[in-house]
Amino acid sequence: MIKIIAQPTEIWTLRKIQSLLSLETVFLKRQIRNTQNKIGDFERLHRTPCRDSLYGHVDDMELLEWEGEIETLRRLERKLTSLKEISFEYSSSFFAAGFWVPDAESWVLIPISGLST
Repeated sequence: MIKIIAQPTEIWTLRKIQSLLSLETVFLKRQIRNTQNKIGDFERLHRTPCRDSLYGHVDDMELLEWEGEIETLRRLERKLTSLKEISFEYSSSFFAAGFWVPDAESWVLIPISGLST
């Protein structure tokens, strides 16, 4: 888990950080979906997701592109997993202490006072 500790002096700063993390999550999910579509299109066109059966039947550049998309998908999924592991802790005289954690498409606040020990 990745924990980010911040001490914002204005609520704008906190909201901006949340917004940026949420936007990056949405961006990564969109890239994953687009990459999955490219892989799916290739596999439907050639009627197989098996690399071995494609040798000699598919242009080498197409095969390299397909393999590149698979590697890209793995990298994007690792980035999204890493982003989802971020826990954002903040404390300031303006805010009650708490944690911002990812929840679906946005971030939610878990107040420290609400945590059981």
